[in-house]
Amino acid sequence: SIDSLYRRQELDKRRQYEQRVLQVKHASFTPIVLFCSGGVSRITTTTFIKRLASMLAEKKSAPYSTTLNWIRTRLSFALIRASIMCLRGTRSKKSSSTPGINIPLVAAEVVLGKSHWTSK
Repeated sequence: SIDSLYRRQELDKRRQYEQRVLQVKHASFTPIVLFCSGGVSRITTTTFIKRLASMLAEKKSAPYSTTLNWIRTRLSFALIRASIMCLRGTRSKKSSSTPGINIPLVAAEVVLGKSHWTSK
């Protein structure tokens, strides 16, 4: 069944990463299992999303339901973008570098919703 598939993926992730996180990072580990079909594991992932929504709603003084809806929407669109990238690939063309021309790389650093462009 689908639930057993989600559970198996959770256990695989937990086996793979939990020991390292506990020993090296001295932190806790919660496996997040999301499928490209939009499904999530009911045990840990749903609990994590609800806890995150609760903490964000409290911090931002926003309604819990609105915050939970916002998180779920963001996750849904992130899954759609990832699925499209896997199926179609990127639309950007890889630029070929021309020898002898030094073009500085431009990196964007986003801080509190504002873009700050820096040249590297």
